[in-house]
Amino acid sequence: MRTAMAFLLLIGLTASAQANNDPLAKYRKKLMTRSIADYAKKVTIQDDDLSTVVVFSTIKAGRTKGHIPMGEGDIYLIAGVGKQTGRTVYQIAAAIGYWGNWRNYSYATYSSPDGPVNVSPTIAGRNVEVCMSAAGCKLDEQLSITMDENLLRSIAGTEVPWRFRFSGAGPDWNEEINPAEVGALLAAVDRYKTAHGLS
Repeated sequence: MRTAMAFLLLIGLTASAQANNDPLAKYRKKLMTRSIADYAKKVTIQDDDLSTVVVFSTIKAGRTKGHIPMGEGDIYLIAGVGKQTGRTVYQIAAAIGYWGNWRNYSYATYSSPDGPVNVSPTIAGRNVEVCMSAAGCKLDEQLSITMDENLLRSIAGTEVPWRFRFSGAGPDWNEEINPAEVGALLAAVDRYKTAHGLS
């Protein structure tokens, strides 16, 4: 009896330790409660008479904080549709802000149905946002990863978080996307292309 109780206690302590070691656990629980309808309301469309490309984005889906030590980050999807050809480019955009020295996030890994995929993201920008004598400077890195449409449709059909990790000279930055966010962007693009006779 004592052995069984000790075993159950060990399992409980292990589970608790794992939860404490997972900084995204609380965020993930909230993230995965959102539906495709919730994200559909947040999809933005940029277009005017002088634009040759219509840009769709989930940037307003919500900013996240605390995934890296003394920093904050945001990750979202972008799609650009050629108004004449219908050619569509999909990207993951990431912005990482932190205090201290440049971390130069130059490597990324994301989950896929076939296993982890390693890529070198495009560096869209590195900026000094503000400097304070005591804390130093707050720095911002902007990265992007071009994504295959078939992969996105595969991810949208799942019910588990789409995981990302960015690595550089400092702490790794881990982030997750609800597949419903991917589905909402794809649906918005599909509606536009159908309405304009694009394939």
